[in-house]
Amino acid sequence: MTGARIKREEQRSREVEELQREASNEENSAEEKVEANDKSIEILAFTNNEKELESLLKEQGYSDAFVFSQDQNNVQIMVQANELSNDEALAIMATAREKLELNDRAEVSVKFEPIEE
Repeated sequence: MTGARIKREEQRSREVEELQREASNEENSAEEKVEANDKSIEILAFTNNEKELESLLKEQGYSDAFVFSQDQNNVQIMVQANELSNDEALAIMATAREKLELNDRAEVSVKFEPIEE
């Protein structure tokens, strides 16, 4: 999961850098600059919420957790556990919907990765 976290951070950094370039580009209109800046802030906030959800899942007893979303309509969650019941997966989904402020139409998938011994 560490590799996935690094990949997520690199992707988000590239997205934010591009948006910051757009926000500071003198050729862009004020509206375009504000829109780019707002999107940058939104990405940073959502990334922070993903990290907080990962920490919360670890506090709930999972060895590790990884949350990734391309947008607020498709969220993938991976927890490290030897098994995961349907009730546990549903509880994780409910927690994710609340923490990430997802709408009812958002797709949330939960998978588990066995703990390596």
